[in-house]
Amino acid sequence: MGHGEQFKKLVAKTGRSDSKALLQLFECAMTGDEADFLLELPASNADLAERLGVDEQLIASKVSDLAKRGLVAPCAEGMCFPDLETLHDNMLSSASSFLPAKMDIFWTALYESEGWALDLGTAHAASEIHLHRVIPAHGSVPSDVELLPQESIVAIIEAHKELITLCECSCRTRAQKCLHPTDVCMHFGKSAEYDLFRSSGRKVSADEAIAVAMEAGRSGLIPSVANQSDIKALEFICFACRCCCKVLDPATRVDAIDKTIAPSRFVAKLELEMCDGCGKCTKLCAVGAIVMEEAIGFDEPMPGIDPQTCIGCGVCVLRCSEEGAAVMEAVRSTV
Repeated sequence: MGHGEQFKKLVAKTGRSDSKALLQLFECAMTGDEADFLLELPASNADLAERLGVDEQLIASKVSDLAKRGLVAPCAEGMCFPDLETLHDNMLSSASSFLPAKMDIFWTALYESEGWALDLGTAHAASEIHLHRVIPAHGSVPSDVELLPQESIVAIIEAHKELITLCECSCRTRAQKCLHPTDVCMHFGKSAEYDLFRSSGRKVSADEAIAVAMEAGRSGLIPSVANQSDIKALEFICFACRCCCKVLDPATRVDAIDKTIAPSRFVAKLELEMCDGCGKCTKLCAVGAIVMEEAIGFDEPMPGIDPQTCIGCGVCVLRCSEEGAAVMEAVRSTV
């Protein structure tokens, strides 16, 4: 195949054949021979060995190396070259030794300059169901309120205690816009197995996972899961920031948070008598549900919450410096 043609064909497989950013990304992330190999996918190791006339162990070694770099993923046929969203997540969550120089720059160029962020927002909003569902940050709901299993971080983690991994957040690795922790992406099931297979995540106990979840919430990150109620089927807990997350940020850009992210059952409520009016919660709220406004009985503007906009993450409750000024109340129907 002519010089560079294999890279162009790989770019075409992503559905963005005119992307200069992806072409640069692939040229820095792999060799021409590796690009040729990826164009043979999807296939099983045995099929590849027969098709290419090489030993199956050699194929297995090559697949393992490409997997460590996020360039292949499991599929029904064996292994495949991932779709663009999966490729983003897998490449950018790889161990640091497998991150080529400038990879974050090329992904950011695709996301910002080439309009991938807007395309993601539009595509996610068009889904028949919400892509993600918010669960309350650990410790944000009053202790006397019983959480449903599918909305309890502790219950979800305990249901997967046999295998939990933590890996780097691909979104914050790409965007690098904030100082939130990056090693908090929590995986279960097949996703955790894949982390271990490609050395991109470390296995942790349920207790450590709960401690990480608690710290993530306190730092201002929003916990979310796939929008389903079967907790044994869940494969991740995402801890998102509004500036980097490739679900929350695109949804914000196309004004489609209500179509993309299902809120928790809870809404934050402010007890203004206990509030000092600092306004910190207005800056913390990722969806702009809290604004400073005139309030009866107060000389200065006080924070007010729009319950229709609030997604019930509980971050404002955890970060409030005045105990009891912000609380979570269950107001929505069962998730």
